Order: sequence, then structure tokens, then C-alpha cells
Amino acid sequence: FPTRRSSDLLVAEHNAPAEHALANPDGVDWWALINLQCARFVESVWTIRHHHGLIFHTPLPDWPTESSRPGVVVLAEVLAAGAAAGAFRAVDPQSAATLLFGAMHAAADAVLDGGGRDQWINDWIELARSYLAVPSRQ
Repeated sequence: FPTRRSSDLLVAEHNAPAEHALANPDGVDWWALINLQCARFVESVWTIRHHHGLIFHTPLPDWPTESSRPGVVVLAEVLAAGAAAGAFRAVDPQSAATLLFGAMHAAADAVLDGGGRDQWINDWIELARSYLAVPSRQ
């Protein structure tokens, strides 16, 4: 039976590549990293699909508020580091991460509802690219 503890383990596994990149930022391909974050999230939700609703869509007394969800926090750190490296345009990392994580979660939910995994991941990547792309200088 999944518990809050099992969701912590899922989050830790999902965030491992981002945590590594944040600790060792030299040479990181920030676009590849956020693409991987989305694919890993969708895959992790698919893996626990039978318990997903209970873990992520049931209000539990000790569940963190939206602003302190670990996926959002780590994604905000990645967006800030990627912007500092010049890979992404400057955005408010917290609000951008909240919006992009919400879209990532919606993509995972759509896959659970029968949507095509690759299509939803690619659509999320396109959304992120259009939102985070550094404007070209003309």
C-alpha cells in the first residue's frame, strides 16, 4: 500500500538527474535535462498508475502545499541554473516551475487516461521550449 514515504522515494528517484546536474553544472545540457525530467515524471506516474490517484490526488493531512512540492522546487532550481547559464530566458523560476510542473502532471494524467506517452511528452517539451526559449537577437 503506497504511503507518503513511497511517494518520497519516487520523488527522490525522479529528481536524481536534476540534483546531480545542480551539484555539477559545468557542461550540463539544460534542455536535455528538463526533457528528461518530464519523461521520467510521466514514466514514474505510469509505473504507479494503480495508486497514482491515492498518492497524488487525495488530500492527506501531511501532504505539502503546492508551493513546497519537491518536483516544483527542483524544477525551479533547474530553471534558475539554466537561465544563469544562458540556456533559458529569464523567468521567475518559482512561477515558471509551478506552471510547467502542472502541465507535466497533466501530461502524465492524460497518459494514464489512454493518451499516447510520446505525444504528450513531446507536446510538453514544445510547450517548455516556446516558454523558455531565449529570444533571438536580430
